[in-house]
Amino acid sequence: MNTNIKMVVADLDGTMLSDDKTICKENLAAVEELRKAGIIVTVATGRSFIMAQRYFDELSLDTVVATYNGGLVYNLGQKKDISVTSFSDETVNDFVDFVRGRTDDVFIYSRECLYANIESEHIRRFYTYNKTAQQTKDTLPIYSSKEFFAKEKKDAILKFGLQNDNIPQLLEWFEILKTNPNFTIVNSMPNFLEIMPKGVSKGSALQHFSDFYGISVDNMAVFGDEENDASMFEVAGFSFVMGNARDNVKKYGDYVVGDNNHAGFADGVRKYIL
Repeated sequence: MNTNIKMVVADLDGTMLSDDKTICKENLAAVEELRKAGIIVTVATGRSFIMAQRYFDELSLDTVVATYNGGLVYNLGQKKDISVTSFSDETVNDFVDFVRGRTDDVFIYSRECLYANIESEHIRRFYTYNKTAQQTKDTLPIYSSKEFFAKEKKDAILKFGLQNDNIPQLLEWFEILKTNPNFTIVNSMPNFLEIMPKGVSKGSALQHFSDFYGISVDNMAVFGDEENDASMFEVAGFSFVMGNARDNVKKYGDYVVGDNNHAGFADGVRKYIL
């Protein structure tokens, strides 16, 4: 057993979850084995809290978790916020100005809902990709992005998303947006950019975990598969990249474990931690 590891932090999609958006029995068993060994288990995900909640329940978590890539850090056991970071009104307007005339395929996440182009093919894919959205408990209300743009007083926004199957154009947008110092941008899927407020990342969420539990980031092990996990790979003492990750993500890891469809999380836990 690696006695230096006091906490394990896992991503959800592509890591803890199989492609069918379920948690396999092996991963659930590995989580319980970690708990029995006295190791804290928690989650850091890009999902909204609503879209992640069923998995928190399935994993029987009462820990501090991170959603929106660190935009909301929440204590499940005490049912209270640890940290909430939203965009300033000025930065929201900067984003609106950028997308206007460029694309309608925007995802605008408040804490309570998602604003998007409800006629977009990508929104239909969103419902397919996030099957939990079709279940009552995990329904994320979706409203028209046009409604958001027209609001004089806009909601507090924790994250933006931009989807574009034209990858060269998406990368061009990335280069433009990253010149705004108030944005933190990650290419979380080949055709999807996630944009958070300055300083927000899964890596920053680890520091909140550290402050709350009194555990150094050097004593944390993290599991992930995409570029939005890179910030926690760089911060944590032990980083495990899933076998299904892209090659440019695997370079961040200390270890590469099995893929998400074959209990790679559980295998990594048992081989390197327990």
